[in-house]
Amino acid sequence: LGIEYLTFWIFSTENWKRDKVEVDFLMNLFRKIFDEKIDKWFEKGVCVRMIGDINGFEKDIQERIKDGVAKTSTLEGVDRKITVTLAMNYGGRDELKRTMQKLAKKAVDGELKPEEITEKMIAENLDTNYMPDPEMIVRTGEDNTRLSGFMSWQQQYSEIIFPGFII
Repeated sequence: LGIEYLTFWIFSTENWKRDKVEVDFLMNLFRKIFDEKIDKWFEKGVCVRMIGDINGFEKDIQERIKDGVAKTSTLEGVDRKITVTLAMNYGGRDELKRTMQKLAKKAVDGELKPEEITEKMIAENLDTNYMPDPEMIVRTGEDNTRLSGFMSWQQQYSEIIFPGFII
């Protein structure tokens, strides 16, 4: 279909507030996915990337994420069919906060003056700096017509589709 990048919002920064049983279930599901699917995805030419702050996850999940991303990142050229990004412990505001912290540190360290910060610099310091802004965002879920902080910076010119919303 010519789709080069596909992002799935797997777990938001707000999802930590859910019931512990549900969060534990999802954590075990993440373990299972990374244990059982990465090799298959690699064989099919799927490069897996991750956006969000993995520091919130238990160490074993962090390692699974790092290993999966490292393995599939070796796909190049015709071997790479698609880049699938998993948004895990991701929130648009959190991403912007972390981006601003990176730029503020550069300013404090004297590498940059605050007035020199450009939109390009912000984009280069976002989690998604390796891919273009999304052309289309599909928001699944029954009557949800909100983006819930998904790619707050990147979605400015995206087409947004709400397939579950009925007028």
